[in-house]
Amino acid sequence: MHNLFIGIDVSKDSFSAAGLGPKGDVRFSITADMDEAGFAELLKAILAHGGKLSSAIVAMESTGCYHINLFSFLNFKGINAVVINPL
Repeated sequence: MHNLFIGIDVSKDSFSAAGLGPKGDVRFSITADMDEAGFAELLKAILAHGGKLSSAIVAMESTGCYHINLFSFLNFKGINAVVINPL
């Protein structure tokens, strides 16, 4: 069962992520660089506010090639991530 729902807005150089609890309560909101340090910051926020990585689900928009590294990182860490076509 998922207890942390995360939406990510991806751009070329950065991303913004917001995490919600099961009742829609805001657990965190961050903006970070699209690099290893930014990915680590997101991982830290997920662990701090959701517990296990497997209890989080992430949705992000398809942004050409810009979302691929973050999507791959999340999947490698065992986080259920989906890419949504913005059209």
